[in-house]
Amino acid sequence: PSVASLCGISVCVVLVSSGAMLYRRSTLAGCLVLLSHSVTAFVSPAVSLRALTVMRHKGCVSTLAMNGSKSNKHRVQFSGGGEVEVRDGELLRTALLRGGITPHNGRSTLINCRGLGTCGTCAVEIQGHVQPPEWNKSERLRLNFPPHSPPSNARLRLACQVRVYGDLEITKYKGFWGQYESKCEGERGDFSAPFGDLEFVLDPEGR
Repeated sequence: PSVASLCGISVCVVLVSSGAMLYRRSTLAGCLVLLSHSVTAFVSPAVSLRALTVMRHKGCVSTLAMNGSKSNKHRVQFSGGGEVEVRDGELLRTALLRGGITPHNGRSTLINCRGLGTCGTCAVEIQGHVQPPEWNKSERLRLNFPPHSPPSNARLRLACQVRVYGDLEITKYKGFWGQYESKCEGERGDFSAPFGDLEFVLDPEGR
């Protein structure tokens, strides 16, 4: 078999394995996404690398390749208290969870889409420089779907869809989806992600 074919088969195996792990954790949507990418990789080895490295961050850079030194660090602060140091270009949700801070409220810390951008529970207000600067497709779909609605949804971004490129101040609002007008109070720290590294399976750089 050709090198390209072997590459496609290898990527297929990796993605199927990841999909199986997600299925065991009952995140069926994540499983289906990864399995669809694995089929694409197997059928068309030429796009296997893209299938592995660019999974859902349309408009954002998301690769497994070494992109040079990421020495720049930024501070991300929650308005109610809590701070984490973040690498330049790091996915906001991943950075917060690794820093012991959750962008989710209450039971949504356990019941969420693990970064697919479909549940909307990691919705936060962001002040500072992130990419993409405007809603991507996932955000437009989810933040325009109940319980999120205009005009309050305009201030929100999904932490699983944006990457950090400067110091940020984050405001989390009350409610399972962070959909209410009142702000969460109290320091958000010492949080431990319930599924460990499986929390970041859809973020190649976070694993």
